[in-house]
Amino acid sequence: MQRVAGIIVALIVTAAVVGGVWHFRTGPDPGTVVANPGPRVVWTYEAPQRGGFVAAPWVEGDTVFASAVLTHGLRQSGGVYAVDAASGRQRWAFFGGGAMRPVVSAPVLAGGRVYVGEGMHANFVCRMYCLDAATGLPHWTFEAADHIESTPAVRDGTVYFAAGNDGVYALDAGTGAKVWQFAADVHIDASPAVANGRVVVGSGPSRRFKTMQVVSLDARTGRPVWRTPVDLPAWGSPRVANGRVYVGLGNGRMTEPAKPPETPRGALLCLDEVTGRELWTVPVGDAVFQQPTLDGGRVYFGSRDGYLYAADAETGSGVRRVAVGGPVIAPPAVDGGRVYVLAMNGLLTCLDAADFGVVWRFDIRDRTGAEVLAIGAPRVYAGKLHVAAELETGAGRTAILYCLQP
Repeated sequence: MQRVAGIIVALIVTAAVVGGVWHFRTGPDPGTVVANPGPRVVWTYEAPQRGGFVAAPWVEGDTVFASAVLTHGLRQSGGVYAVDAASGRQRWAFFGGGAMRPVVSAPVLAGGRVYVGEGMHANFVCRMYCLDAATGLPHWTFEAADHIESTPAVRDGTVYFAAGNDGVYALDAGTGAKVWQFAADVHIDASPAVANGRVVVGSGPSRRFKTMQVVSLDARTGRPVWRTPVDLPAWGSPRVANGRVYVGLGNGRMTEPAKPPETPRGALLCLDEVTGRELWTVPVGDAVFQQPTLDGGRVYFGSRDGYLYAADAETGSGVRRVAVGGPVIAPPAVDGGRVYVLAMNGLLTCLDAADFGVVWRFDIRDRTGAEVLAIGAPRVYAGKLHVAAELETGAGRTAILYCLQP
């Protein structure tokens, strides 16, 4: 399976933040004895078609929605699945009559409809789909001139998403009609953050465009409010909170580090939401290819260097890190004083948010004997944890969902 484009970097022990130097405080190693035996598996779902779940699942009400990259020999296609949240049984599946492109965009539920994009870097002329959440039947599709790896954001009756070299779109959520398009010298794959009348996105280099910026757009018109240059690709989806924009930076590709003569680099960047001015930066040992998570005055983020990091969300100071057994592409989930972080190799670690101590581990590779690709965020809903992954064995690739009781 083709891997989604991404980022990478080598280990830095000290981080410079706004005129000072912050030393990383290291948490316990994941090899330490866990406090309890780990979560109970409530159910697993394996898609009947060969492929993998690359994006994060969406869990709401009594349904789990997941999007897939499907493999047919040398050909790839896409699919969207609805699974009963209590039993793990499939309710419906949508393949666009077999014409759907591979899907790395995560499904989003809003107003009884599921919104999801299609396409990867090798795909052009791709569609945003609006499906009925109960049946999987399409309400409308919209065609863009490039791939839609971006997960859409739905706010106030409008769907916002990025489409590579084709820029950023805003569509009417009910009809799929185009409201506006922002097209410039930027390539945007990450999911937009929509807050306070703004749409914030980050860009990275493509064959056509080399500009690296974080861009804030007026949500009503699509006109730029500010465009802040950055010195690394901004592949990580932004997070907007408390007057700040947090965005991950890094070089390389998602599943591979930067190649010589480049040196792997990564960071979490914090900007002023109104002006786009840089407030602080926390450099780390490899690329940050994810949307950071905020909770209790902290910002949490993982890196390809194999660590989960936490810093003060206002100042970027007090940086802590803990090794989690593999590169981290998936955003961490925080719930009830616990931090759940999923490494790309399928090792799921539960940490105590107070001291970064390991509570338990759940190793998909050890349980299945398969090679694992896990880059979608774990989802906590109604006290349960949902994890999507791709397994690869001698028999082929399997798209798998886990429902766990922490």
